[in-house]
Amino acid sequence: MTRPFGPGPSREDDTMEQESLFGELWEKGKLSTTPPFIWPDARIHEGSGHYTPMPSAPNLFAEADLINGLIVGPARETVRWLTELLRNGGKRRIYLVLVVFPAGPTRKEHLNAIFALCASCQGSECALEVHVLPMFRSFGTDCELSNLPPTVIQGITTKTDYTLMSVGSVGDSGCDDVFLGSCNFVFQPDDAMRAQWGTWFEYIRQRAALLTADALQIPNLVPAQGDSEATRLWEAYVMACEAKTPSTTALIVDSETGEVRTDANGNKIIPWDEGVTALDPLAQVVQQVYATGWLVTIDRATRIKPLIIPVNATFFGQQAIFKTGAAKQTQSFDLKVLDEDAGKNVEGCRQVTDLMDMLTYPLSPGNRWLSNDAKGLLDQELEARNKKGKELLLKALGGSDIKEFIAKRKDSIREDLNNMSRHLGQGDAVPNDKLNTILDEVEKRVRQALDERVTPRAVYNRIQAPNLTAKAEPENWNQPLSLLVRSAKSVRQPPADSSFYDLSFSKADFQKASDVFGDVMVASQDSKRAKKEFRKIDEINDADENSAKEKCQEVWLIIKGGQAE
Repeated sequence: MTRPFGPGPSREDDTMEQESLFGELWEKGKLSTTPPFIWPDARIHEGSGHYTPMPSAPNLFAEADLINGLIVGPARETVRWLTELLRNGGKRRIYLVLVVFPAGPTRKEHLNAIFALCASCQGSECALEVHVLPMFRSFGTDCELSNLPPTVIQGITTKTDYTLMSVGSVGDSGCDDVFLGSCNFVFQPDDAMRAQWGTWFEYIRQRAALLTADALQIPNLVPAQGDSEATRLWEAYVMACEAKTPSTTALIVDSETGEVRTDANGNKIIPWDEGVTALDPLAQVVQQVYATGWLVTIDRATRIKPLIIPVNATFFGQQAIFKTGAAKQTQSFDLKVLDEDAGKNVEGCRQVTDLMDMLTYPLSPGNRWLSNDAKGLLDQELEARNKKGKELLLKALGGSDIKEFIAKRKDSIREDLNNMSRHLGQGDAVPNDKLNTILDEVEKRVRQALDERVTPRAVYNRIQAPNLTAKAEPENWNQPLSLLVRSAKSVRQPPADSSFYDLSFSKADFQKASDVFGDVMVASQDSKRAKKEFRKIDEINDADENSAKEKCQEVWLIIKGGQAE
C-alpha cells in the first residue's frame, strides 16, 4: 500500500525516537544528590525517580582524604569501595569500625580482603586502620530487641575543608538493599558536630578490636529457621495492616518534588505541620547552594602594612587640621619606601579586591558568598600572589639585608624631605633627629614586610540560607536573588581571556566555579542568546513591580533554559 504523504519513519528512526524519549524521561526522573538530602526519596519507592549515581559511600566520599566511620554489615561493596579508594592513590587516612552481628552479611573473605588492604598501606601515603565491633542479638524476656547502630561515615576533603556526613540505615556502606523505612541523612556538619563526632568515634574505636588474624575468623552463620506457625501469624498480621489501605488507589507522589499529594483514598494530604516548614522547589535549591558555599571575608590584619610611611604635618611645622567656622582643611604627608614601579607592583599583591569581585557573590553590604569550587581557586591565587609579592619585595630591596637598603636610600630620603621642607618654607634641611625618626620607621616597616605576608588571608564561615518557607518575610529572598543574578550573569558574560593572564587559574576553572546553579548556558555557549538573556536578567532585577521571590523565579527559569522574552 502506497503512503499518500511519502515514506514513513524507518525502524532506525523509531529506535532513535524511542531512545530520545527514554533519555528525556531518564533526565527528568534523575534525583538530586546535592547535600543536604535524605535518601531514598519517595519517588524511588514509587518508581518515578532514580539516582545517578546512587548516594552510597563509594560515590559520596570518593574525593575525601580523611575518612572515618561506623560500617554496619560490611560485605562485598565495602571491600570494593576501600579497594577503589586506595587504587586512586594520593594521601589518605581511613579509620573504620566494622559492626558485625550473628548471621549477618559479613564473611571471612570480606574481612580477609580488608585485612590485606590494611597491609598494603604499610610504607605508603595511605593509612587504613580497621577495628571490629561484634554485637550479639539482643533479647528481652519475651521479645527480640533491635540494637544495631546506624551506618555513619564522615569524609573531609582537607584541601577545601569540605566535610560530608552520612547517617543511615542502609548497611554495607550504603550499598545494601533499600526497603520501605530505609532512611539516610547526608549533610555537612558544622565544626561543633564534627568535633563531637570525632570524640564519640574515638571512644568506640578504642573499645573495638583491631582487625588482626584472630578477628578474621568470623563464623559463617545463617538465620535460624523460625516456627512455621509463627511465620503464618506474622504474615496474617502484615496482611491485616495492609488491608487498612485500599489497594485500588495508589498514593499520588509529585514527580517534581517527591511530596505526597494525596493518600491512598485520593484525599489531599494535610502536612503534619500544616506547611509551616515546607520549602518550594526553588527554595530547596537555594538551601543546597548555601550549604555548599561559604561566607568569606578578607582578614586585612594578616598582610603587611603599606610600604608608605605617613608623616605627620607637624613634622614640617604644619597644622594637620585647620578649622574656621564650617570650613575645615586637612593636611597629610607620606613617604614611599620603594621606588614608584616597585612600590606599585608590591601594592598590587597586597590588594585582592579584583579577586573577590571575580570569585565571590555579594549577598548584602559587607557579606560575600563563595562556592566550594571557587574556595580552592581563591586560596590558590592568594598564595600565588603572596609568593610573587615576596619575590618583588626582595628584588626591590636588593636582598634581605635591610641595613644595606636603608643606607642606600638614606641620601634620597633626606633629599626628598629637605625639598618638601623648603617647599613649605620650613628651612633648607630637616633636623637629623627628625630624619632618624623617619629612617627608623622605614626600617621597622621593611622588617615587618619581610617577616609577614604580603597578601592577606581569607576567613571562611559556614552560612545558612535565610528562612524561605511560605511564612517567611518577602525580603528574605533578596539574598537568593543576588546569588541567582550574579551566577546567571557570570556564566553569560565571563571575564575576557586577558583577565586570566596574571592569575594562577584558568578561564575554564573560573567558569566551572561560577556555575553554582547548573546553568544550561554552560553547555550551550550561544553568545547571541547569552547577550539577550544578560539584558533580560538586568531588566528582571531592576523591575519595581515584582517581589524578590518573583524575580528569583524568573531568573531561575532563564538559568534552567526558559526563553527570555
